[in-house]
Amino acid sequence: MIYIVLAPRKPRGRTKMAKVHARRLAEKIPITLNEDHQPVSDNQKIITELTNFVGSLARDNVCLTYVNWHVVPDKLKKELWEYTRVFFIA
Repeated sequence: MIYIVLAPRKPRGRTKMAKVHARRLAEKIPITLNEDHQPVSDNQKIITELTNFVGSLARDNVCLTYVNWHVVPDKLKKELWEYTRVFFIA
């Protein structure tokens, strides 16, 4: 009998968005927000990148004890938004 041993599957890991964090000021991506402050664009790739970036910021900077975004302190939300605006033009 021949046995084939397969290596364990390696998971993808967390999204760190290193490409966005390395972006220079001259390379800012313009985004358009609608009246509800939601991103809109013909280019879905830009919206996906922004969404993933904001999600990674929230995951890394917002404590898990906040079960609802509405109870996160406004000061922290503003800090995260200002950091997002370093890489995206709103």
